[in-house]
Amino acid sequence: MTCSLCGRPIEADDQRQAWKQVVGWVRPKGADSMVGRRDTGAVAHASCIVALRHGATLAQDQLWNE
Repeated sequence: MTCSLCGRPIEADDQRQAWKQVVGWVRPKGADSMVGRRDTGAVAHASCIVALRHGATLAQDQLWNE
């Protein structure tokens, strides 16, 4: 598995913690459910998701070259 955010491999020990990307349709303003949910197949490290939540703009290898 390869992280779609940083481009680095997701090791076997980290795969259970990996996030997966989904797409679907939600109603505006406070929707709690998604209709037509579909997995895209993209995955990301939990640490990359934390960085994204904190406002980082992640490009391939950005996290590893700083």
